[in-house]
Parts: sequence; structure tokens; C-alpha cells
Amino acid sequence: MNDSLSFGGASAPVFAAHPGYRRMFAPDALTLGVFLPLRFYQGDMQVLDGQSELVSAIDHYGFAAVWVRDVPLFDPSFGDAGQVFDPFTYLAFLAAKTKTIALATGSAIFSLRHPIELAKASATIDQLSGGRLVLGIASGDRPVEFPAYGLEHGKRGERFAQSVTYFRQLLQQGRPVIDSPPGPHRWRRISAQAYKRRASADSHRLLRPIAALDRRACRRLADLSRAHPYAPGPSAPCRENPGLARHDS
Repeated sequence: MNDSLSFGGASAPVFAAHPGYRRMFAPDALTLGVFLPLRFYQGDMQVLDGQSELVSAIDHYGFAAVWVRDVPLFDPSFGDAGQVFDPFTYLAFLAAKTKTIALATGSAIFSLRHPIELAKASATIDQLSGGRLVLGIASGDRPVEFPAYGLEHGKRGERFAQSVTYFRQLLQQGRPVIDSPPGPHRWRRISAQAYKRRASADSHRLLRPIAALDRRACRRLADLSRAHPYAPGPSAPCRENPGLARHDS
């Protein structure tokens, strides 16, 4: 890896005061946690019922951590109980239902997610939970996910190293320079003319359902549409909806 990307992490003593780290890595003690999901999802969300109640219970009984997987795409052929929920959204939900248990990712896939988004989501949950997030990270082990993101599975190691370095820089004190080596997953350049044609088509699709609106709301929406720099021109007139009270002013 390029030396310019090297950015070492902190050692264990730095985290000694962090509630989540201290809960999981208690000195001279064995700690236990639960890894979710406990049951396989096979098309029926009911198999996941009761998980949050279970987490509340183990928090009450002194378990150290609850772990959630980061599985962006469900691959039924992979052969494990892959996570259905987004890990950061799920941990935020579980944080509201618990008091002391550590909230851990096992593991956040740094090769697929942009480090700015990872830093924002991680810092948010850590702050809102009172410092209980423990961020486990990985480069990804499901080959089918990478083409969906426009990435090469064989280059995940390099992308992982870049993302970790940049993630650590973002979480430092002060105002770091925002210069992202990993970049976006895939951007398509389109011409101004193509964008205008697309905006025109999208505007007409959006305006069709508003026939059910009263005239005042319809006129307001039309005014907002015409204010767009790529507005398609005059929109179709609003039709009166007999089921609504008429507003002409």
C-alpha cells in the first residue's frame, strides 16, 4: 500500500474509557454476546420476530454484546443466516431498546461502503447510544455482491485498506481534508441534453397522478415544477377531482 495511505489506529488503552469496548473486553473476565440473526430467513419475516425482545432480555441479564452482520444483498446460496436488516439502522433500533450492552458490527464491509457514510453512521450510533458501538470491519466474503456495486472482487483488499485509512482520518479531531481515494462505486457521465430529456420524462410521470389534487395544490405543484432549471415546459392542466372540495383561490 502507498505510504501516503498509511494511517495507524489507536492502541487498546485509548479505548479503556469507551463504554462499549469496556463492556466487551472486561479485564480478567469472560464476556458473552449474541450474534444476530439466530434463524435463517427464507422468505418469511416472521422468523425474525422477537429478536429485539431477546436483545432487551440479554441486556437486562448482563450479556456483554449483541452483534449484527453487514450483508447488503441476500444470497440464498451462501449457506448462512445472513442479515436481512441494514446493520446501522438495526443497531440504532436496538440501542433504543437497551441500556448497557455493547452494539457491535460483525462486520461492516468497508470494501463496499464509502468511508464518509461509514464514519457518519458509526459516529451517530456511538453518540446516541452513549458510546456503546464496537465497529468490527471486514473486506467482504460474498463474491456476488461486488459486481452489483460495480467493483471487482479481486481488488477488495486494496479498497479495504484505502477505506480504513480514510475512515480513521475522518474521525480525527479537527477538520480533515476531504479527498477520498476510494471514490464512488460507479458514476455515469451523461450530457446536459440527455439529462434534460430524462428530467422531462420524469416530470410528466410525476405530474400524471396529481389529477386527484384540488386546484390550489395542483397549481402550487405546477409552479414548483416550472421553477426547475430543466422543466419540460407547460404542464398538463389539472383536472377537477369531484371527491374533493374545490379551492380556486
